[in-house]
Amino acid sequence: MDLAEEVRRSEKLLGSLLRENIKLEIDLPDDPGWVLADAAQLHQILVNLAVNAQDAMATGGVLKVRVERVPDLPIGLETDDLAEPGPHLLLTIADTGDGIPESVLPHIFEPFFTTKSASAGTGLGLSTVYGIVRQHGGFIDVRSEAGGGTKFLIYLPEVVPSSDPIREPFPDMPLTGSGRILLVEDDSVVRDLLNTLLSRGGYDVVEASSGEEAVAIFRQPGAPFDLLVSDVVLPGMNGRELYDHLEAHRPGLPVLFVSGYSHDVLSKSGLPPRAHLIMKPFRRRELMAKIREVLHTDVPHAPY
Repeated sequence: MDLAEEVRRSEKLLGSLLRENIKLEIDLPDDPGWVLADAAQLHQILVNLAVNAQDAMATGGVLKVRVERVPDLPIGLETDDLAEPGPHLLLTIADTGDGIPESVLPHIFEPFFTTKSASAGTGLGLSTVYGIVRQHGGFIDVRSEAGGGTKFLIYLPEVVPSSDPIREPFPDMPLTGSGRILLVEDDSVVRDLLNTLLSRGGYDVVEASSGEEAVAIFRQPGAPFDLLVSDVVLPGMNGRELYDHLEAHRPGLPVLFVSGYSHDVLSKSGLPPRAHLIMKPFRRRELMAKIREVLHTDVPHAPY
């Protein structure tokens, strides 16, 4: 996609999110700059950072969004093992708000870290942004000081657009199957959607809203489960702890984790080495193909 064009498309959405005392300024290049990215996730980055910026500008201010081409990553970032040398597109989101205290700055991308009250924030906004950027092979940097505003710099590798058609993964794989799935997701909207998709695909789905509820269901007499589909971040018992508990009772239980974080964030949760993973957001075909991949051993697969 042309990064500048996608930012331009989000301008009306961002404007509708901001209060009247916050001015939105967008600076985009005339020439297209291409990145390999998901539009929905890019818009999620912009929305999350815009909402945070608004919270930091209680009395009003300016939110600036800029896209530019840079010849290479700045010194410090290019030493990362995943770094791709060469041209990048730099997406900058800057505000004139209160800024971030120096003591807080090292922790802002940590899941569940927040300086807001429990009713005002979950601490997942910036960790989600971080996960999306890293999932796209990019890097994110932040510059801020108390009282001096905040600037997020997102570097995405520039690519040459291809004229070849995009092919769906597993194009010949059926989207239906059979088996009994234990679905664990604390968000009722996401849980209902996943249940609908899996049920329409021919699977027998049993829902749980927490790890503790899933354990109780798993212990009930009846047909065994063929697959555990679980969010990684759950209240109380997290997805990894749930899997360890269930796998102790049924060694080799297949598991598909669903998450919105990148692998580097997830590694802090210590996922099992053979766990399968699908990243949010995903298309129906991706989900059904992944379920088939996990349940049918004749389909070649990798853990991640």
